[in-house]
Amino acid sequence: MYTLGSEGTPADVHKRKRCTNVPGLITQMCIFALFSSPSHAANNVWRERYISDFGQILPDPNLQTPTGKIVKYWLEPNVFNKTMFSKPLEVWNNGYVSTTNRSPVEYEVNLTGSSVLGWKALYRQQSVLRNLTLQLQNITDTSESDYPFQPFVTFPAKQVPGNAITAAEFGALMGITAEVVPWHINCSPDGCDSVLKAALDYLGKHTKNVQQFSVDYGWWVKYPTFVVGQRSDGTLLGVCSTEIAT
Repeated sequence: MYTLGSEGTPADVHKRKRCTNVPGLITQMCIFALFSSPSHAANNVWRERYISDFGQILPDPNLQTPTGKIVKYWLEPNVFNKTMFSKPLEVWNNGYVSTTNRSPVEYEVNLTGSSVLGWKALYRQQSVLRNLTLQLQNITDTSESDYPFQPFVTFPAKQVPGNAITAAEFGALMGITAEVVPWHINCSPDGCDSVLKAALDYLGKHTKNVQQFSVDYGWWVKYPTFVVGQRSDGTLLGVCSTEIAT
């Protein structure tokens, strides 16, 4: 399914075709050199390591993954039969949620210009998401009826590079029809829950501009909540949940 991830970069494919056009023994030597090169070996290592530790990267059309189940609640209409999202959301089993059908693998390979670096970035990012989710596994938003936090990643918004994304920009990026507002979970004038603070500090070590967003629920009973930081390219990653308006 992921030809770039399994075959290498377009440059690798071009070199492979060029090699096979050389006759006889030279062809064998050329192919051997290509497939025993450090870049190809490293690509296999990172891809195989990812699959070994986290499994294949696949879409989740039926919303059966932990993140998918959270999204499924978001897509339910409210009492007025209105939905919160203007566009369908596509979910992948590594936590990606977006309004596009862009493959996370293709995005990372194109961004880094290398299948080696692309899979390496995916591996490191998934490690951060897993550790962050584990830190927050016993933390919910504000009440016992809320849902546990699950991994969340989405592709960059078109804001000024390096600037923190605003609540309005985040809402537009996700196609949220209700107002998105800044938010603070499990916090009081005396400070935040110590477990949550440690998790936020951890996310801050691996991203920048860590922020918390929520949908202004109005007539909604279940509404999305997000804790996200930004990578240098603008990709947002962190966790998401569903809070119950009571």
